[in-house]
Amino acid sequence: MASISVLRPRKSRVLTIVMALYLLYTLVPLAWLVISATKTQPALLSTPGLSLGGPFALFDNIAETFTYNHGIFFRWLGNTLLYVVVGAGGATILATAAGYGLAKYR
Repeated sequence: MASISVLRPRKSRVLTIVMALYLLYTLVPLAWLVISATKTQPALLSTPGLSLGGPFALFDNIAETFTYNHGIFFRWLGNTLLYVVVGAGGATILATAAGYGLAKYR
């Protein structure tokens, strides 16, 4: 009976280390953002970036953001959504037309 060898991908320690460093590089700023959103402004300026310090103020910060300057954040959010929808919709229509043209004609 002939044995069938199953090819397994080689494990690269260098690639694993590089990917772990990349993971840290991408996740540390996200963690800093989430942790900073839970601090008051004095705590934000007086504590180290990735440490939890002072009172938990996430919900107060969210409420202050939405009520800032009579709710201008909602206008900014609406503008962003408009640009995203128009941009993504336009790109989808152009890609569909290009795909049709490439499929239909030689």
